[in-house]
Amino acid sequence: MEASILFVNYLLRGFGFQKLYGETPEQVASEFSAGFGERVEVEGRLRNHEYLDGTWHDVLVVALYRDPWLELAEKWIARLNADMAGEVTQRIDRARTAYRSLALACVNLGRRDAAHARGRIRRSPNPAAL
Repeated sequence: MEASILFVNYLLRGFGFQKLYGETPEQVASEFSAGFGERVEVEGRLRNHEYLDGTWHDVLVVALYRDPWLELAEKWIARLNADMAGEVTQRIDRARTAYRSLALACVNLGRRDAAHARGRIRRSPNPAAL
């Protein structure tokens, strides 16, 4: 859904289109309209246009107009930006935690190697050498 929002916004803002047309089978028109709300208007009906599962179905020609879209898109895009900012913050926090864990493991490994060198830790005998 996010990609659709950004793409439609790009077409209407970037190219200055006043409306975008699309076709949708009548059976899924309610699902299509649910995503874009009342901003989608039915502009026409192609009767018995698609043959599916042994029966003919109508296809609706729908239009998405620029001004109503831009009102809705500002809210959606602000929400997307907030979600993305939150996701980036979470990824940074996870990366910091992983880095700290790795740094501590390296410090502990360095201490262990230093203890081996000073003879404080005895290595277990290698069974293959016996």
